Amino acid sequence: MNSQKVAVIADTGCDVSPELAAKLDIRILPLKVIFSDRVCNDGYDIPLSDIYGSYPDKLPTTSTPNVGEALDLINQLRTEGYEKLLFITISSGLSSTNNNIHLALEDVADMEAHVFDTKDISVGAGFFAIWAAEKLQKGMPLADVLTGLEDRLYDSHVFFYMDTLNYLRAGGRIGKVVGIVGEALNLKPIISCNNDGIYYPVSMIRGRKNGLKKLLTTAVSKAKGEKVWLALMNGGAPEEAENIRTTLMESVPNGTIITSGQIAASLAIHTGPGLVGIGVFRCE
Repeated sequence: MNSQKVAVIADTGCDVSPELAAKLDIRILPLKVIFSDRVCNDGYDIPLSDIYGSYPDKLPTTSTPNVGEALDLINQLRTEGYEKLLFITISSGLSSTNNNIHLALEDVADMEAHVFDTKDISVGAGFFAIWAAEKLQKGMPLADVLTGLEDRLYDSHVFFYMDTLNYLRAGGRIGKVVGIVGEALNLKPIISCNNDGIYYPVSMIRGRKNGLKKLLTTAVSKAKGEKVWLALMNGGAPEEAENIRTTLMESVPNGTIITSGQIAASLAIHTGPGLVGIGVFRCE
């Protein structure tokens, strides 16, 4: 627990790794992954083969933490001695998690609480939780942390190369016309979130090799030579993600890869196999 007794809470869609969550005392509020025969808490222990193998006939769905689940976590944190709450959520434009937390907090009168809408997804959102928790551990006042989050709202970016738009289209996360055209022309999409926190196609590239190359140049352009945190993520493509690690580090000499690995199952549902993602966050 930090000296100010502030609990930092992120939902699983923020892709904060278990290792970083433990190191920085970031509490994780899980989304739900709903299969035809079971409901699971979102996380990294759901094999992606369970997700990808179910498409297209039994594509799992997701649901956000409900008000009761949020209150259960808040009550637990209160029992542990926390006095203030800082919730970091994936974009309210992509999930109702942020709204449900606001609803839960209507029943919490004895704790100072703040909810930060990252307008982003995956590590693009998770960077904020990591940054806030690290600053709180170092003694930065909560008021300054909140100001710092707002100041960095548009300094976090995550870009995903995908082999297909079918999963986003099936989940209603991107326009049907874009998905159909992309598939018809065999175009490979690079997806990010705009300033409103909504998915949009950054580029549509023909061929996987060209798509991965474009992913790198797009991410590198956001670093702008500044000191940045990086993340290297994948959805069923760990070897391909690792294959670009060296080039990424050489291209961003002031960058540090702070996390890497598989995206959460709740995100994999909407992206499909073969995903490679790069996150960039201005940390100072």
